[in-house]
Amino acid sequence: MFKNVADGETGHAHGHLEYLAEVGDPASGEPIGDTEQNLKASIAGETYEYTQMYPGFAKTARDEGFSEIAEWFETLARAEKSHAGRFSDGLKSLA
Repeated sequence: MFKNVADGETGHAHGHLEYLAEVGDPASGEPIGDTEQNLKASIAGETYEYTQMYPGFAKTARDEGFSEIAEWFETLARAEKSHAGRFSDGLKSLA
Protein backbone atom coordinates (compact mmCIF):
# COMPACT_ATOMS: atom_id res chain seq x y z
CA MET A 1 0.00 0.00 0.00
CA PHE A 2 2.72 2.52 0.97
CA LYS A 3 4.80 1.65 -2.10
CA ASN A 4 1.79 2.23 -4.32
CA VAL A 5 1.08 5.63 -2.75
CA ALA A 6 4.78 6.57 -2.94
CA ASP A 7 4.80 5.72 -6.65
CA GLY A 8 1.81 8.01 -7.12
CA GLU A 9 3.56 10.81 -5.26
CA THR A 10 6.62 10.35 -7.48
CA GLY A 11 4.36 10.91 -10.48
CA HIS A 12 3.09 14.11 -8.88
CA ALA A 13 6.67 15.32 -8.35
CA HIS A 14 7.55 14.71 -12.00
CA GLY A 15 4.46 16.67 -13.04
CA HIS A 16 5.49 19.55 -10.79
CA LEU A 17 9.00 19.50 -12.25
CA GLU A 18 7.68 19.58 -15.82
CA TYR A 19 5.56 22.60 -14.96
CA LEU A 20 8.46 24.38 -13.27
CA ALA A 21 10.66 23.71 -16.30
CA GLU A 22 8.11 25.69 -18.33
CA VAL A 23 7.54 28.63 -15.95
CA GLY A 24 10.68 28.80 -13.81
CA ASP A 25 11.15 28.84 -10.06
CA PRO A 26 8.26 30.79 -8.52
CA ALA A 27 10.33 31.71 -5.44
CA SER A 28 13.33 33.14 -7.26
CA GLY A 29 12.07 33.84 -10.77
CA GLU A 30 15.06 31.93 -12.11
CA PRO A 31 14.57 29.50 -15.00
CA ILE A 32 14.81 25.78 -14.37
CA GLY A 33 16.60 23.64 -16.88
CA ASP A 34 20.25 22.80 -17.19
CA THR A 35 22.68 22.40 -14.32
CA GLU A 36 23.81 26.03 -14.37
CA GLN A 37 20.24 27.33 -14.31
CA ASN A 38 19.28 24.89 -11.56
CA LEU A 39 22.24 25.94 -9.42
CA LYS A 40 21.40 29.63 -9.88
CA ALA A 41 17.76 29.00 -8.92
CA SER A 42 18.86 26.96 -5.91
CA ILE A 43 21.27 29.67 -4.75
CA ALA A 44 18.51 32.28 -5.03
CA GLY A 45 16.06 30.10 -3.10
CA GLU A 46 18.50 29.20 -0.34
CA THR A 47 19.62 32.84 -0.06
CA TYR A 48 16.02 33.98 0.38
CA GLU A 49 15.52 31.37 3.08
CA TYR A 50 18.60 32.34 5.12
CA THR A 51 18.35 36.12 4.66
CA GLN A 52 14.60 36.69 4.87
CA MET A 53 12.35 33.71 5.50
CA TYR A 54 13.90 32.02 8.54
CA PRO A 55 15.08 35.27 10.17
CA GLY A 56 11.51 36.56 9.84
CA PHE A 57 10.12 33.39 11.36
CA ALA A 58 12.66 33.65 14.19
CA LYS A 59 11.74 37.27 14.90
CA THR A 60 8.04 36.45 15.04
CA ALA A 61 8.65 33.48 17.32
CA ARG A 62 10.88 35.54 19.63
CA ASP A 63 8.39 38.44 19.67
CA GLU A 64 5.66 35.99 20.67
CA GLY A 65 7.76 34.52 23.49
CA PHE A 66 8.90 31.33 21.78
CA SER A 67 12.67 31.71 22.09
CA GLU A 68 13.36 27.99 21.69
CA ILE A 69 11.49 27.94 18.38
CA ALA A 70 13.28 31.15 17.33
CA GLU A 71 16.60 29.42 17.95
CA TRP A 72 15.48 26.50 15.79
CA PHE A 73 14.64 28.87 12.91
CA GLU A 74 18.06 30.50 13.35
CA THR A 75 19.65 27.05 13.12
CA LEU A 76 17.73 26.39 9.92
CA ALA A 77 18.90 29.74 8.50
CA ARG A 78 22.52 28.72 9.11
CA ALA A 79 21.90 25.41 7.34
CA GLU A 80 20.35 27.19 4.35
CA LYS A 81 23.38 29.53 4.19
CA SER A 82 25.60 26.46 4.05
CA HIS A 83 23.47 25.01 1.26
CA ALA A 84 23.75 28.26 -0.72
CA GLY A 85 27.52 28.10 -0.31
CA ARG A 86 27.66 24.53 -1.55
CA PHE A 87 25.56 25.41 -4.59
CA SER A 88 27.79 28.45 -5.24
CA ASP A 89 30.85 26.21 -5.13
CA GLY A 90 29.15 23.87 -7.59
CA LEU A 91 28.39 26.78 -9.91
CA LYS A 92 32.00 27.98 -9.76
CA SER A 93 33.22 24.48 -10.61
CA LEU A 94 31.29 24.61 -13.89
CA ALA A 95 33.36 27.56 -15.13
